[in-house]
Amino acid sequence: MSIIKRLKIRGFKSFANSTTIEFENGFNAIVGANGSGKSNVFDALCFVLGRLSSKSLRAEKLGNLVFNGGKHLKSAKEAEVSIFLTNYEKELMNIDLDEIKITRIVRDSGQSQYLLNNNKVTRNEILEVLRKAQINPDGYNIILQGDIMKIVNMTNVERRELIEEISDVSGYEEKREKSLEKLKKVDLDLNDADLLMEEKTRYLKELKSEKELAEKYDKTKEDLRFNSILLIKSKLLKNKELRERKEKLIQNLEEKIKTHKEKLNEYEKEEEEINEKILKLEKSIEIESRDDFIEVSNEVTRLESEIKNLKEKKAENRKQIEEIRTKTRGVKEEIAQNKKKIFNLKKEIENDEKEKTKFERELTEIENKLSSLKKDVGGNSIEKLDSIDKEIDLIQEKKEEKILVKQENRIQIERLNAKIDNFEEELKKIEQIGNENKEQMLTLEENRK
Repeated sequence: MSIIKRLKIRGFKSFANSTTIEFENGFNAIVGANGSGKSNVFDALCFVLGRLSSKSLRAEKLGNLVFNGGKHLKSAKEAEVSIFLTNYEKELMNIDLDEIKITRIVRDSGQSQYLLNNNKVTRNEILEVLRKAQINPDGYNIILQGDIMKIVNMTNVERRELIEEISDVSGYEEKREKSLEKLKKVDLDLNDADLLMEEKTRYLKELKSEKELAEKYDKTKEDLRFNSILLIKSKLLKNKELRERKEKLIQNLEEKIKTHKEKLNEYEKEEEEINEKILKLEKSIEIESRDDFIEVSNEVTRLESEIKNLKEKKAENRKQIEEIRTKTRGVKEEIAQNKKKIFNLKKEIENDEKEKTKFERELTEIENKLSSLKKDVGGNSIEKLDSIDKEIDLIQEKKEEKILVKQENRIQIERLNAKIDNFEEELKKIEQIGNENKEQMLTLEENRK
């Protein structure tokens, strides 16, 4: 059991100078004349143990406990009382010290300060140490003047409360009440935490669902982009083959035009030769009889008719050659436009690849934020969820814009395919016209023979 070893008083009430009172084992008595300060020793003992009531310390306020001066002594600025308790069995504190020092200092302003082994502590920490030694500053460890008559005149209920207080039952009841209050508060906090956890869990589930949708959208977008690239590459190869066929066809048509020009030149030469023959016949032929004249006239008429037919065919061939040249120029212009469109499609493919990288980066950021949100379900989680929702809405808007762009690209590709089909039809017609011209040239050659 811990006992008081000594009491040190300085500047407290009548103790102007530092005074130390030693206590021995067993019964100790303090005696002296009236007014010598015996009661001040007990007041100092109650003061250092943490009693708050200034009236129980026989003072109007705590500042009045400081020595107020005398004839030959100045007033003190503060009062200090220290009590030394034994700690042989570590019953007060589990430290390697045989005694514990408790100090209380009060200034003339009434402000108090507590020290435990010369270290600043709170009053509650002091009371916790004293409770281990079953010391209560407001209890009946110290019986002052008038307390015995008060005990004798107590009712049964008051006496029972006194016994509980002395046996520290009330202290345990107070601890029990405080513990129950803490438990209630903890239960409320747990309920709030459960509600918050439930709300966060619901948000996490929604966010997980949105994340899965985003991943599904990203996969679908990737598949669509891959298929679009394959389609565009296929169209590019097809357009390249078609362009080569058209260039080859244009080359063949140019060769045919050249051949037609050569044949026209031959026709013109034949026409000149025929005209010369007619002139020679007109000069050389001597009409001897009416029959000869008729025969010659018929021959001339036949030759003139043949010349007329040759001129008409020549004019028709020239017209067809001009039409072929016009169509050839149109086909070349369309091929140039198709090349330009193909170049633009390649640019769009590069832009789609850049957008893909950007969307993948944004998805990675969302996953990182989701991971951070799972680790932190505090007050800032709602703001993070709102921020992530805004980012997901922004990605959704970009997705819709990309879908519109892809639809426009698909329409342009369909239009380009339709134009290519029209070119093929026109080329077939040009080939048909060339074949007809070829047949006409063969017919002209047969007629000439």
